[in-house]
This record gives sequence, structure tokens and C-alpha cells, in this order.
Amino acid sequence: FSRNFSNTFVEITPPLTRAPYEFHSLDELKKLITQRGQFFGEDKSGPACNFRPEYPCDKTLYQHLGLKGHNGLDIPCNDSEPKIASHNGVVVETSSDESAGLGVVLWDSKQLIKTFYWHLKSFPVKVGDGVLKGQIIGYADNTGLSSGTHLHFGLKQTNQSGTTINWDNGFYGAIDPWPALEWFNHMTEEEVKKQYALAFYRAPDAGELAYWLGRPLLEFLNTAIKDRAEFLKNQI
Repeated sequence: FSRNFSNTFVEITPPLTRAPYEFHSLDELKKLITQRGQFFGEDKSGPACNFRPEYPCDKTLYQHLGLKGHNGLDIPCNDSEPKIASHNGVVVETSSDESAGLGVVLWDSKQLIKTFYWHLKSFPVKVGDGVLKGQIIGYADNTGLSSGTHLHFGLKQTNQSGTTINWDNGFYGAIDPWPALEWFNHMTEEEVKKQYALAFYRAPDAGELAYWLGRPLLEFLNTAIKDRAEFLKNQI
């Protein structure tokens, strides 16, 4: 489903399909975050000095950073697990500072939102790149102010120029991503590669990948069946 944020319907998909294990629904993802991650507004950060010795020990990390609580979703991951774009958009910021954390910011000028993907090991995109929903934009790690391999996934609303609105809401302008999440109904980059391996015993080329990324799985299966039938017909 989608949620109405400031009279704008926001629809995003989860930024990954596999964490410590593959999950197949939002309920399974919610269970994983409940057990091993952190939701928006919670504060499981612990004393700030656990992260850097110069930080105070009588405040949590989020308190020290001036936050009311956690300003995103923390999703536990395996090391190097691919992270995918939750919507179409343009890369407007990246961070290569390991002390601050490696990350990518994606802006959707139609929905007027930014999504944040942080604590990455690396990312194959750069500022200015256009990306499609489901495209791989990074790989999981533990960079920055982090106590274990996970993805920090954040959501902010923007104005028409891409500037974050409601910056003074106690979460640096972030809003809870969970109500906006919808389950996948189109193929991600990983899914396209998986289906090509099953159907054609090879990886898709760049053009095939670009064509099928974001399209329904059923459309691909119908096309693959027709191609296979035509191939067998020509062999007779």
C-alpha cells in the first residue's frame, strides 16, 4: 500500500530482498527488524562513547546527535549483500568517508522524496546517475557510526528543488519509511539475472537487463515461454 505524506502518496519498495536470509513479505522483514534491527523512533544506540571515545557516556548516540530517536530503519545484513533502489530517481549525494559511513542518497522528483542507504562497503553509482527501482546501488557493510553489518534506510520529503522539508522535526527531516513500503511486484536486478540463468542458462546483457528491470515477472515468464517454444519449433 502507500501512505499519504503531506497530501503526496509515497510508494517505495524494500531496499533489499535478502538480509541474513531471504524474506518474502513485509511481515517477514518486520520480524527481522524487530528481532535484530531497529525501527524509526526507537533508541537502541546505547552510550555515545561506545562509538567514539570523545563522545559522552551519559547520553545515547542519538541524544548526542540531537535526535529524538532513530531516524530510519536499521536492517541487519550479510556482509556485501546487494542493496537496491526503492524507487526511480537520481543520485544526488554519495559519501566515501568511512568514518562517517559510505552511503548513497537518491532523489525522486515526482514523489518529492529522498531515500538514504548508509553504512555501505561500496557503491556502483555516482552523483548524477539515473537509477531504476530494483537496481543495485550499493553493498552492505559496517562503515561509519555502526555496531554491526546492516543497512540504515532513511526517507525524507523534499520541495520541488530537492531540499529536505521539516528539517526541525527532531529527526533531521526524516520520516518513518515503514508505512510507505509496498512489496515487490516488479523484477529487481537480482531477479532479472536469476530468471535469465533459469530460462536461458546465461546472464542478461546490458540491454536485456535495462529492458526487464522494473517489469513484471509474469511478463518475462510469458516471453521466455514463447521464445523457448519458438526455439524448439525451429529445431524440428
